[in-house]
Amino acid sequence: MQQKAILAITKRFLSIWKENPLFNCILVGVQEELIGSTTEGSTHIAAESVEPSMRGFFLYTWLESFTANAQNIFRNIKSSYYQKNLHQLLNHLSSLLQQLNHSIPTQAEKTKSLQTLRSVIDTVEAVLLSSKQGNKDITFNWKDVSETFHSFLLNVSKIDPKSAMKELVSTANIIFCTLHTSGISLLKYSRKIDDLVIDEAAAATEVDCCIPFFLQPRRLSIECDHQSVSFHHQKGRCCNFR
Repeated sequence: MQQKAILAITKRFLSIWKENPLFNCILVGVQEELIGSTTEGSTHIAAESVEPSMRGFFLYTWLESFTANAQNIFRNIKSSYYQKNLHQLLNHLSSLLQQLNHSIPTQAEKTKSLQTLRSVIDTVEAVLLSSKQGNKDITFNWKDVSETFHSFLLNVSKIDPKSAMKELVSTANIIFCTLHTSGISLLKYSRKIDDLVIDEAAAATEVDCCIPFFLQPRRLSIECDHQSVSFHHQKGRCCNFR
């Protein structure tokens, strides 16, 4: 049930987070319990019940989701879907570039994924600029764009999933996870934690609440009902939190 709770909290936050696309947010947990298959009567969340957008925030499926989105754009390029709307193509390409730049810039640079994607974007921008200036002599070469974007997909396929996950953790501004999951080795790659927020803290043991302390957060916020406030306040005081 903890896995379902953290997924619900993440969904609520993301409904607001979408207003700030430069803010990196990832969801860390037990893959099978968060988005894996399930049997009847299980408390696990089935993959088909999780909207595709959530897979783009889950640590273990981020790269898979990104690749699937890029492949969908590639199919639309080949089918001439964007021919009458280059602005839409530019928006979609810019979104991919933004994701790479803010989530896994090192891995994207290492595999030349950024370079090839920028090449496609430059081509689209040049045609749009010429069109705006009234220059009708420049034509859009869809074959070249398709080939360059295919090269981009090949470069993305070279990104090492484990290295990508480490970098996703290191670039994340917000990490959603359960108390138990906060102790996994991958989280040691996270940036300095400013604020640790423990929701429904009254349902956790003192030992559980101490697990994320190895991340050395600067501030601690414990969310629980008023009857448990004094009990958990002692937890914070003993760890020199205010």
